[in-house]
Parts: sequence; structure tokens; C-alpha cells
Amino acid sequence: MRTWGTLVLFLLALGLSGCSSDDDSSSDSGTDTSDSGTSTDSGTTTDSGTPAVEVTYYTDAKPIIDSSCAGCHMPGGAGVFDMTSYQAAKPWASAMALATHSLEMPPWAAFDTEDCTHRFGWKNDQRLTDEQIATLQAWADGGALEGDPADDSSEPAIQNPGLSEWDFEGSAATPVEVTPGGDDFVCIVIDPGLEEETWLQGAEFIPDNVELVHHVVLFSDPTRASLDLVGDDGTYPCFGGAGVPGSVAAAWAPGVPPLDLPDDMATRIAPGTLFVMQMHYSPQGGAADLSDKTTLRFRYADASPQYEVYTQLMGNLEFVLHPGLGLVSEEDNGESPFFMIPADATEHRETSRWTYAGRLPGSGAGGVDGTGDIKLMSILPHMHYAGVEMKAWVDRPPVGGTACEPNMLVGLLTCANDAECVGRDDFFDCTKAACGEQWDAMSIPCWGCVQQSLVAAEESGDALTELLKCEVTIIPEPATEQPARECLLSAPKYNFEWQRFYEYDVPIEELPSFTPGTVLTMECTYDNTMSNPLIAGALTRIGQDEPSDIELGDETLDEMCLVALLFTFERED
Repeated sequence: MRTWGTLVLFLLALGLSGCSSDDDSSSDSGTDTSDSGTSTDSGTTTDSGTPAVEVTYYTDAKPIIDSSCAGCHMPGGAGVFDMTSYQAAKPWASAMALATHSLEMPPWAAFDTEDCTHRFGWKNDQRLTDEQIATLQAWADGGALEGDPADDSSEPAIQNPGLSEWDFEGSAATPVEVTPGGDDFVCIVIDPGLEEETWLQGAEFIPDNVELVHHVVLFSDPTRASLDLVGDDGTYPCFGGAGVPGSVAAAWAPGVPPLDLPDDMATRIAPGTLFVMQMHYSPQGGAADLSDKTTLRFRYADASPQYEVYTQLMGNLEFVLHPGLGLVSEEDNGESPFFMIPADATEHRETSRWTYAGRLPGSGAGGVDGTGDIKLMSILPHMHYAGVEMKAWVDRPPVGGTACEPNMLVGLLTCANDAECVGRDDFFDCTKAACGEQWDAMSIPCWGCVQQSLVAAEESGDALTELLKCEVTIIPEPATEQPARECLLSAPKYNFEWQRFYEYDVPIEELPSFTPGTVLTMECTYDNTMSNPLIAGALTRIGQDEPSDIELGDETLDEMCLVALLFTFERED
């Protein structure tokens, strides 16, 4: 498994979608934007022959722009251009209509697809409704008319409030100086001076130069490994992640509010833990000042919380163990899969699975044992420049039945024993080769139980007994109904530059659950061609005019396939 520090990138997602409103009334698909037959030019009519309603800036477009665009597209904001007045917005009317119609703006990756429908809505859903998209199109088609300022019904965009109080504040020792031209990724080491276990309940980033800071991802560093990377100025260059065995603690992007957990929730921080702020600086928007000294603030819980919040990075798997853990064979990578995206490949897929066996393995350091049933609060997809789409779903053990149907696993084990695979280091490879029919008959939940049994056997010392439970133990009813298979995230509009956490908008008891034996599947799709603007731009910056094969790694032109999973569970310590 690749070093978990690379997972830093997933934090990027937290803030990057912040250039829109927190209106939760967005349509689920946002795709029904076909021409309705309505013309917005003065004196034209609809298909029904009735006079068309004139669409103007002050009456129709401005309320949408102010709530969903101006948070970034304002003077000194993260957007490349200003849209806070009629004179500023009018030249961009057609581009705005095109970008919203294609769902490129506002930045948002999660949409229902034919094979992946989300069970719940999202908090801070930033998509426009179909009606809003059509309104912007009509405004552009009608000549981007101004209208009467007296008809302005828009309200000022609600600014995200900061933490009302904090217990720690820190920043780089000296301002970071950014190189003109391309983007820079700089890691800043922060020492909050924690001498005992602490519960983190709030985190806030205050960019010193909002025109320069694209986003911030905060990594924990419990082993203090960043001290081996940092220079005399307290910083070091970093792209794929912070390069330390820790996890994501918080993130910021324009429009994203600070981490502010309820009183009964917090994240456990070990004494001595350092933190690494990964700063994404983007001077390409025209920032005149190329220096920044972003401030980090923490608020700690006054007492140990009822619920622990834990971020698990999962993915970037480089091994194949069995169909419930590791890379999954695809048609284009043969029987023994490895992670590689060929040059000039489009719609190339890499798939991997992880079985939750009742414990969280951590992200290179730490981990939590004995977590039992846990709830998923939010999920963040992460790939690099070639990544264009991701799906993540779970297969749960069948409630009221057994994880493995009668003789499903026993038949496989019997065949494996007859083939003399038992006891071999390559047990799974041997069994797959010798017992193809029985292997193919195994279900995903059965493989999940196999992995759960192998983990349990580490403590009991009796693998066979643990495995046989898969065909006899009845799966109990959960506290709340959960589907056997559930799409956790469909991100057909994934873009590396606009990542974020997608948080389910339901009470804690209704959140998607992971019970031991639940199998998570991650399917990542890539476009490694010069038609992909992010690939083309990255190659141009290094003087390369055609793509190369891409493998798993932390560097700019390596790739990843992982998710950040924000879990919560009731503490027992």
C-alpha cells in the first residue's frame, strides 16, 4: 500500500467547491437543460405563442450570481474574474451559461448516474437547479439585458462565520514566497505543543492572501516525520500529499466553512502530534502579491466527547489478495492486475476493494481497533490530473442470512485442500487457479466475511473456525435499515482542481453504516490523453508533448485512486 501521506490530496477537495451557495434546493441531476423553446429577445414568443418574459440582470441573473458565483468571482477573490456588478458580469454571460449548462460550474462532482444513485442529499449542495441554469442561458441569449436596479431582489451572499473562540493559533515563521507562473504546493509544519491527548473540535484557516491561496489541506503528523523533510524556513515542497504517516484533519477552500463539530463529537489527537498545512498556491489568476502567511486556528473540546470522528484514507492499493481486498482484475490488465494507465488511454478504469473488518487501519500511523458498527459522515474522492470519474459503493452482509451461502466457502476450501493449496504462501493464487468454478461462485459479501475471519484469526489463532462461521452466523438486523448494496458517491464530473468532501444531509442515526464484513469498491476512470486539459497543461510545463504511461505514486504525473472516509462511532474508552 502506497504511503498514506500521499492521501493529502483528498483534503484539497474540502474547500475547492466553495464558489457557490449553500442552498440545498438544488436539483439532483442538474442535467435537464435542453431548450424549452422560450426566447428571451424582446418581442419574441414561446413555442405556445405567448409573449416571452424578458430576462434581465437585476430581476433574474443577479440573485443567482450573488448566491452561487460571487463568493469566488469578486475583487480579491479566488475566481479569475469579477462578477459582482452588471458591468463586470455582462461580458461573461455566454461563458457563464456554457459553464453552468455543462455542469463545470459551480464546481461540484457528485451527480446521480444510471448505475449509481445516492440515497441521501448533500449538505451545502452547490449545484444550480435546472431552472437557474435555464435562466442564465436565457439571460445570455437575450443579450444580457441590465433591467431596472429597483427590481434587484438578491440578498448579499452569507459569509461563512469563523470560529467564535480558539485555543491555538499558528502560522509559518515567515511569509511563503511563491514562484510566478505555475501552481505551487508548499507544506508548512505547525507545532501546537500538545503535551497530552487532546480532542480537536474546531479548525479554521485564515488565508493572508486570498488571491493566491487556492486551497489548504491539513494533515496530522503523529510520528513527527515532517521534521525530517522541513527546511530552515519551516516548509518543504509537496504535491501528492504531506509525505508523512498521518491523516487529514481539516481543509479549506473558498466558501468552505471552518471545521466546527458538535459538542458531542471530536477527533482524538495524540500528544506530541505535529500538523502539516499543505498550501496550494495558484498565482495564475493574476495575484500581484506572491507572498502569503496563512493562519491556522484550533479549538479543543472541554471534555472527552461521546462520539469520536476519524478520517480513514483508503485506496492506492498495489496488491491483490482476494476479491474482497486489493486491486480487481479488469479486461485490460489481465489475471494479475497492476495499476497502470497506458499513454493515450481514455476511459481507462482501475478498481480496488477494501473490507471493513471491525477496525480502522489508520493512514500509515495510528488506527482504531474494535470499532464495530460505524457511520460514514462524508466522503472525498481523490485522483490526480488524469482522473475524470469515480464511483464508490459498498456491499453489505445479507441481513437475516449468512454472509456465504451454504457450501459456497466450504466448497472452495475443500477444493483448495484437495489441490494442496492449504498452508502455501500463495494460497489464494493457488486456489484461484485450481478451483476456478468454486472461486467464481463466491459472492462479494462472502469474500468480505473471509477477510473479516482472517482478521479475527489473528487474535483467536484458529482461521478454520473463523472461516466456517461465514456459513452459519446469521447477520442481525441493523438499528436502521441499510440496503445490501449502496452507492456512496458517484462523481462523473471529478476534477483535480475542484475537490471536496461530500457530506450526507441526514441525522447521525440514518447515515450509511459500515458493519464488519462490509466491502467497499472504488472504481476510478482516467483520461491520459492530450485532450485532457490538465494532462496537457502538466506535460507542457515540463516540456513534454505527448503522454506517457502512468503508474501509482505521489508525484505530479503519477496517479491515485482513493477516498477519504469521515467516520464517526461511539467511544467505549
